[in-house]
Amino acid sequence: MDKTIEEIEAAAILKFESCITDLMINGLPSGQVAADRETAIGWVTESFDVSGDRELLCFHMDLPYGYLKNEQVQVH
Repeated sequence: MDKTIEEIEAAAILKFESCITDLMINGLPSGQVAADRETAIGWVTESFDVSGDRELLCFHMDLPYGYLKNEQVQVH
């Protein structure tokens, strides 16, 4: 049975939020730890090379359209 869009997006949100939490707690392999959520999202944005385009990041990560709309994302 195929998953619904809602199921795919829900799983993507859990994976994304886990990644953000991990970056704030454990950091990068280099040892650098994200000081806050904004920084962690910025790092993820950079890793997908989407030039700061949050909607494109959502697309690449299967997140619901607009999921990061109210987030302050800065590319570092």
